[in-house]
Amino acid sequence: MNQDRISTDIPESFYVGDQLDWDSPLIPVHLVVELPFFLMMETAMIRIPYGPAVHLLLVTEGETEVFVGTFQDSRRLCGYQGNNPDAFESRQDIQNLGLPFIYRRQRTNVYFKVRVHEGILRAAHDMSGGPQRRLAGQYLATLCEAHLPVLNELIRRYRLSTYDYFAYEVSAWDIPVWHVRGGPTGHVSVVLFDYADLEARPQIYPSLLMPDKSPDERQEHYPLTLIDGKALETLDPGVGVPGEDDLLDARNLMERGDYSGAVRRATTAIEALVEHVLRNELSKRFDSTTVEQKLAASQNDYPGRYRQWKKLSGATIPENLENDFEQARILRHEIVHRGRRIVYEERGIAQRCVDTGRWLFNHIEQDPARRDLRENNNVVRAIARPTLAFRFPVDETPEGFLVRSLREKSAN
Repeated sequence: MNQDRISTDIPESFYVGDQLDWDSPLIPVHLVVELPFFLMMETAMIRIPYGPAVHLLLVTEGETEVFVGTFQDSRRLCGYQGNNPDAFESRQDIQNLGLPFIYRRQRTNVYFKVRVHEGILRAAHDMSGGPQRRLAGQYLATLCEAHLPVLNELIRRYRLSTYDYFAYEVSAWDIPVWHVRGGPTGHVSVVLFDYADLEARPQIYPSLLMPDKSPDERQEHYPLTLIDGKALETLDPGVGVPGEDDLLDARNLMERGDYSGAVRRATTAIEALVEHVLRNELSKRFDSTTVEQKLAASQNDYPGRYRQWKKLSGATIPENLENDFEQARILRHEIVHRGRRIVYEERGIAQRCVDTGRWLFNHIEQDPARRDLRENNNVVRAIARPTLAFRFPVDETPEGFLVRSLREKSAN
């Protein structure tokens, strides 16, 4: 093989998304998202300032999703969304499919007027596009997710004005499916993260990347299984120390987008565990009445309890974990006593608090089996996590959010 040809074929640099048509013109379209609750109000256009832009939102209700042949939670087969399904159903190409229509009436929808690259929108609509279509979908998901803070400002204003019992701040977990209306494609459904797109358990291919396996062996797969029914049935009901439920909640709240709640639960988990292990150490030295008296005397002094437990147990804890957890406690104090809210853009701060809490929990509990359960196989458990979804960079401009290529962002 010619050496000159090899050097010519290899690009000097490569960025994820280079296959997309970033040079195509920007065109106006609408992003549409359905809320999981009703906003009890008439249809209205509302201006919401955010960053350098003033976003114009249309709030409406009673629109329809039309599915061709089959309904799926992922909306993968949603052919139309809006208030005029007859126009979609009367199209000859749709009629030629000979499939039944399935209708779903929506709750409150919010429309955002945005700009997208026309070529990338076409790629997202191209059913034969392969990897390019997936990258185009991530481009659209990036744009949709960027509008979450604007949507939550609308909801915040509504809640403060109405005290409606059912409205709440939303995250990608609450509204994973969006629609893109307008442009040359007419309609594209967008799913923000892989978990929301699952129609069954993820498939595991254990030999896929093993070159010594045959092609048939590399294609062998099975559904992701974390436990079987017998193991659940025979689980000792005494498993789990105080604070462990809060530790589990903290991890789950991160995925659901309640970042403030995740910080609170992570710190509560440690404080509950410290009381438990301190009680155990005190019980080795005092009668039960004295133990409870000593614990009651320090109930509002977590640092004192922690120092006492370390002294009695002789445990050695990494100093960096202790320092990070103290920062988490300060943040929790701001959340509880000063109304601090950890917003979407700060989710990395909350994730560090949750991870720190889990690692510190392992050191304090000193149970290798439980530690291994929490720390092993995290790559497998992380399949389809919302927080691991790939995103392109986004610029905030006076005309609204604009998705940029990684190459362009790097050059700047």
